[in-house]
Amino acid sequence: MEQQKAIEKFQAFVANEGDTLLRLLTKAEQVIAQKTLAQVRNLGYDNISLAELRVMQQLCLSGMRMTELAEQTKLSKQAIGQLIDSLEKKAFLVKLPDPSDRRAKTIAYTDRGYQLIIDAIDATFIVENEVSKLLKQEAHQCLKRSLLTLNEEFTKDT
Repeated sequence: MEQQKAIEKFQAFVANEGDTLLRLLTKAEQVIAQKTLAQVRNLGYDNISLAELRVMQQLCLSGMRMTELAEQTKLSKQAIGQLIDSLEKKAFLVKLPDPSDRRAKTIAYTDRGYQLIIDAIDATFIVENEVSKLLKQEAHQCLKRSLLTLNEEFTKDT
């Protein structure tokens, strides 16, 4: 009974509104992330995963503590630790002693890691240009402004 009500309510929503904003944004984020990863891999980084690329893109250029990176990425300390270990084995990151706390480690880019970031910026530019061509530049810029507004407004009190 409840299942049928949920199905009917969802079908009525979709018939009236189309797909939900959350589902559309999630799908768009997934497609753009995969296209960016493909571009990064085309530049010679065929052994990097999407999760690893996201960690690399979130790390402050001057380095940061693992706990800060976990908070920023919304990943558990265990998950971020596994990703950092993998990126360290691939020579993209290095763990350094934190000068202000002997127990903590600072995560920093290696020269190879900085090169990955440079190449990821190029890959992002390629994907953004593709999006801009599909949407036309004015609609692309409008989309970005709208998303910025949503982010600013919805995170004001957090």
